[in-house]
Amino acid sequence: MTSRAAVTRIAIGFALLALVYVAPWLIGYVSAGSRMINCPGQETAPVDVVVSLDFRPGPTELEALQQYGRYGGGGGEATNVILLRTTPENRARLARLYWIEAVKPLKGCS
Repeated sequence: MTSRAAVTRIAIGFALLALVYVAPWLIGYVSAGSRMINCPGQETAPVDVVVSLDFRPGPTELEALQQYGRYGGGGGEATNVILLRTTPENRARLARLYWIEAVKPLKGCS
């Protein structure tokens, strides 16, 4: 094997590793708008939100979600997590997580 072929294989390997690292972030960033339900008047205030998932959250997911707000239970649904006093910045960051289905206000829009 020539050194050029070896360098090409190494470069392709690094490109694939970079893609595996960047793809979840990119997918989350592009689809964040479709996951976030905003209500008028809640753009600047901390609110309680319901984070919907496609799966039942385990301890790892619950710990990860607590970075964005205080854990407030599941609200009776096995795939929901309630986060209390979530800031607008944290709601936007939550919507960028590719494994989140939806982020909506707990009390709904009034």
